[in-house]
Amino acid sequence: MHNEADKTPYSIFAYWSVANPALTDWDYTKLLRQIWQANTSMGINGILAFDRGVFKQVVEGTPTHVSRIVANILADPRHHDIHVTNYRLNPERLYKSWTIHGFERFQKDAGQIPQTASKVARLAEQDYFSKDSERINTRMKAMVGRFDPEKQ
Repeated sequence: MHNEADKTPYSIFAYWSVANPALTDWDYTKLLRQIWQANTSMGINGILAFDRGVFKQVVEGTPTHVSRIVANILADPRHHDIHVTNYRLNPERLYKSWTIHGFERFQKDAGQIPQTASKVARLAEQDYFSKDSERINTRMKAMVGRFDPEKQ
């Protein structure tokens, strides 16, 4: 994992994509488990949101780990029409952990993943994201806007 003492920057990757319509509830549950396991093992932070068949994700971590995740994302048949909105280096982390939103109907199964269910519950309690699509898009645009190198 990233050593805070060294000056190695973090990579940030943001995108949105369209979910494969053939995905089942079990596919989404497996997806959450796979992502949680991969992200926690590599020290990846960020957010994965899902709304009306669209994934929106921001991942941050060491350049090596983020590159590995990007390769997996681009090759994953569970989604298509991938639109990369940002991929850059940043000197510090912008996220304290990895969180999810929009997978509430899988929350019972996601509860088998340590911490995920409680994070979803906290997000709902704090109204960090609304179930309203427009508010989600506004917040995601604001997050992605922070990654725009031209605004830095």
